[in-house]
Amino acid sequence: MDSKTPDDMLDRLSGLPEPTPGPAFNAAVWQRIDGSPRDRRKWFDDFVPALGWRAAPACLALVVGTVAGSMIVREHQGDALDVFDPESAYSIVVVVGTGAGAR
Repeated sequence: MDSKTPDDMLDRLSGLPEPTPGPAFNAAVWQRIDGSPRDRRKWFDDFVPALGWRAAPACLALVVGTVAGSMIVREHQGDALDVFDPESAYSIVVVVGTGAGAR
């Protein structure tokens, strides 16, 4: 650190030209002060299309899965306890194919 005194530094700073911000800075400041509604909603307007394009495949998969699942369930109107019946289509004996029942 150099040995300049604060008074010397202030004298040097007072001799420099004063920086002036450009017109873009002034326009940005006044735009923030005015707070136009379009700028407040800009993030929302940018977010909605991006979310829609990402959510569309998920919604389509949900609809297709629901329709396919409901069609599969309608084909079988058996009892919910069929899994415990040794002669039902869900029995492990029938699935494995040994043909030997527990009865």
